Amino acid sequence: MFSPDPNERITTAHGVDTDHNGLADTVPLSDPDGVLLAVDTDGDQLADRIVHIGQDDSAISTAANAPWLPTGLDAHQCTDPLWDHW
Repeated sequence: MFSPDPNERITTAHGVDTDHNGLADTVPLSDPDGVLLAVDTDGDQLADRIVHIGQDDSAISTAANAPWLPTGLDAHQCTDPLWDHW
């Protein structure tokens, strides 16, 4: 896992090729409350979607537009719409 620059698009170049097309397309991100994935859906190796899978198995997907990262280390201090769901 890594914590990318909050003002930059997230690269998936060093991630995992989950659709077996030869290009890495998914990277895990640090998240204290579940699983957070940055996903490239168009093959340019820049994340287009952020997917959060919660501890209750719920999944929320949102556009990966920078800046998107939390404003603090604790997810409850975040101001991004992605985090407003929990």
